Amino acid sequence: MSIMEGLHTLILGPIELLLDVIFSFSMQMTESPALSIVVLSLAINVLVLPLYIKADAIQQEEREISARLKPRIDRIKRAFTGDERFMMLQTYYRQNHYQPWYALRGSLSLLLQIPFFMAAYNFLSGLNVLRGVALGPIRDLSRPDGLLQIAGVAVNVLPILMTAINIVSGIIYTRGMPLKSKIQLNGMALLFLILLYDSPAGLVFYWTLNNLFSLGKNILNRLPNPKRILRVSCSVAGIAAGVLTALRFEQFGVRKATWGLIAAFLLQLPALLHFWEKRQVNNPNPVRLERKHDRGIFVAGCILMTILTGLLIPSSVVKASPAEFVEAGAFRSPLAFVLRAFLLAAGTFLIWCLVFYLLAPDTKKRYFSLGMVVISAMAILNYMAFGNDYGTMSSTLIYDGDLAAMISGSRKITNAVLLLAAAEIVWILWKKKPVILRMACVTASLAVVTMAAANVIAIAGQIPEIQRLSEQRKPVTGNAEEERILHLDRKGKNVIVLMLDRAIGSLAPYIFQEKPELRDQFAGFVCYPNTLSYGYKTNVGAPPLFGGYEYTPERMNQRPDVLLKDKHNEALKLMPAIFLAEGYEVTVCDPPYGNYQWIPDLSVYGDMPEVRTFITEGRYKEENDTTVQKRNLARERNLFCYSIFRIAPLLIQSELYDGGNYNRTDRLFDRNDYSIFMDCYMVLKKLPDITEVLEEGRNTFLMMDNNTTHELMILQEPAYEPREYADNSAYDLEHPVREAADGSRIALTEEIQKKHYQVNMAAMLQLGKWMEMLRSEGVYDNTRIIIAGDHGHNLGYPDFQNKELDVNTMAYNPLFMVKDFDSRQEFEISGEFMTNADTPVLALKDLVEKPVNPFTGQPVTDRDKEKEVQKVCLTSWDTTVNNGYTFMDPVFYAVRNGDVRNPENWSRAETD
Repeated sequence: MSIMEGLHTLILGPIELLLDVIFSFSMQMTESPALSIVVLSLAINVLVLPLYIKADAIQQEEREISARLKPRIDRIKRAFTGDERFMMLQTYYRQNHYQPWYALRGSLSLLLQIPFFMAAYNFLSGLNVLRGVALGPIRDLSRPDGLLQIAGVAVNVLPILMTAINIVSGIIYTRGMPLKSKIQLNGMALLFLILLYDSPAGLVFYWTLNNLFSLGKNILNRLPNPKRILRVSCSVAGIAAGVLTALRFEQFGVRKATWGLIAAFLLQLPALLHFWEKRQVNNPNPVRLERKHDRGIFVAGCILMTILTGLLIPSSVVKASPAEFVEAGAFRSPLAFVLRAFLLAAGTFLIWCLVFYLLAPDTKKRYFSLGMVVISAMAILNYMAFGNDYGTMSSTLIYDGDLAAMISGSRKITNAVLLLAAAEIVWILWKKKPVILRMACVTASLAVVTMAAANVIAIAGQIPEIQRLSEQRKPVTGNAEEERILHLDRKGKNVIVLMLDRAIGSLAPYIFQEKPELRDQFAGFVCYPNTLSYGYKTNVGAPPLFGGYEYTPERMNQRPDVLLKDKHNEALKLMPAIFLAEGYEVTVCDPPYGNYQWIPDLSVYGDMPEVRTFITEGRYKEENDTTVQKRNLARERNLFCYSIFRIAPLLIQSELYDGGNYNRTDRLFDRNDYSIFMDCYMVLKKLPDITEVLEEGRNTFLMMDNNTTHELMILQEPAYEPREYADNSAYDLEHPVREAADGSRIALTEEIQKKHYQVNMAAMLQLGKWMEMLRSEGVYDNTRIIIAGDHGHNLGYPDFQNKELDVNTMAYNPLFMVKDFDSRQEFEISGEFMTNADTPVLALKDLVEKPVNPFTGQPVTDRDKEKEVQKVCLTSWDTTVNNGYTFMDPVFYAVRNGDVRNPENWSRAETD
């Protein structure tokens, strides 16, 4: 990040974020981009109105002082020259407590407009949602209006209208002012005309509305008692909004009606504050706060909020998995995300909050101080005590589950009561012991800084290793022939083991029923939906898949003298080592958690140089550097928004979270989940292109992992392909449920259910095309293929829920599909009990006689499956902490052989 980029983020970033959130929220409420521009203009003008009122007062004061000093200054200039004039003017200024630079205060209003103008220009100029949107005679708000055609030349009318309104507003505002002020304002109006003449109509429309608001303000200021008129107008508008919301509650719906009532209340605030101030004046013992404490408390609160939202929370998120914040093929320090979040926080709390505070009337400053310290107390309470149990969150800052469903009404009430109690304590201290509040803010800031510093140091310590591993993920730059990295042979035996991370077995029957063509493409396969995984996370579910029954969590814990990381690596190397010893050409792609690293460490196979190793995730891209940069900015923006979401009261957290969009207007294409999904999806899409079919009579073994079924996003149905804007409303209306061949049905009502079904479908569709290619190239029959998931996922279906154990069996139900050599049967779905630990035995069957684990000397068998009960393990997924000799705090469940999806077959396992 350059210095200019840093300054832009610090000063303009908070304003652009505010514009984005307001516009996005308005879009959700009104579903009209044009009306959202009106709401945006109104909201911003109301927000900055106190600043402009104060700026106007300062300007007026400056003009009066200048007018009072001008006669004497003119006489001094006439009577003296050179250094003598300078000394006389300095003395005169000092006698009148005036400094020459005070003249700049006369331009304060203009200085305030500049950042808001630049932020609006940046935001509205490239807003995708305005493309093709009409407003009256204006056909496209993303382009200049071109309403008039004169001699074949398009004339933009809206900028001219904007300038006319600006000039009229300036005439009213400068009435009675010197000619210099009038020339200045008219010159600014013409400058804005030049700057905005060829700008998108949406931006000009926004600025025209701002000028209309300014005109109204100037007219209001010319009326007697404008503050009273403003208070009455706001109260009337608030009453009207409340009545309208109440009358149309059912039509608006709960969400819109709730925000309508909130808006009605906010419109009453000017009147409420006025009555409060009058009460304070008439109170014989009014609450008073010394100015030094007032300022100190406010600044201390701003510092605390900056550190909390800009350092502690973002660094905690990045620290959980720094490698996930590194773009495939383009290393960039994960601390860059923390830096921008910090700049946004500093700009929000240390710059703009301070600007509002400094420009507030002295009588209002105490409210800012009280508000900031109350917000700080609530923020710490919310972050520390609430929201820590929302489940797994991806690096795109999206939770796996439905956040709104997790935040129950009782939790909201509890949270609200505690927050009110905290506010009451702050209020008492504010009245009685303000020094304690300031010291509390300082102490809390030091504690938060210490925790944030520990996070940053931990992240920095991992950067060298992450940078080394990221070098394995460089995008393809060579020619197509060199990129054919997967080798199969027509005259030999080929074995493929493909792991699809989090692919769910129970969804397969519905997928193959919805797309009958898949049955033809996967002819010869047997699908086993009744499959068990020994864990619901990759660090527990993948070792049995690759290493067999010796690497179930129970068996791994029985070897307490070997590190979990080393046992995991053994599992990843077991099949490659055995096939290599049999003379096979071995290729391994993306070994999951290799060396317990998020970016798989291919050095795991360093002692097996004959093994061909590749990282394919992120290798095949369809985007340029500008798109990557834009997406990174969106992700950094969301990291700060996540901080605000975490410190907010539970009542509004769902609104701030916004389904993982964090109220970003351009919601889908710029989101990082699109990029992460595409990094995986493109590998499956490219499989036919990167597969080379040989005719050399060699045997080959391919072991590969892919995360398409793990990285969730909404796809466009019925093609199930990524789109810039996916709209499935019509298809979902026609297909509210999916049905399997046996007549069973499954509903896709929750977003988590839709996303999992869609990415599983997308993976199958792309693999089906690969199967067709293998068949056309003559290597399908002589290739054994096993497609398996390491675990499933809890999609919230009650039929899979064991309430007593609080376990959802679908989380332990991975995909498992097998096609043997020369299989002539049609695609089949079998109810036979399987586990994903069957993979090595099936892969080696009839190819290696009595295979032996080269690391333990034990035979590779499936005898453990004959046990009446299988033990699955619940433990932490985080390999940065769960990396000792045995799994950390394991909870074992006993699953009776039979239907592993039936919750009644599950019980708590007896501990040895």
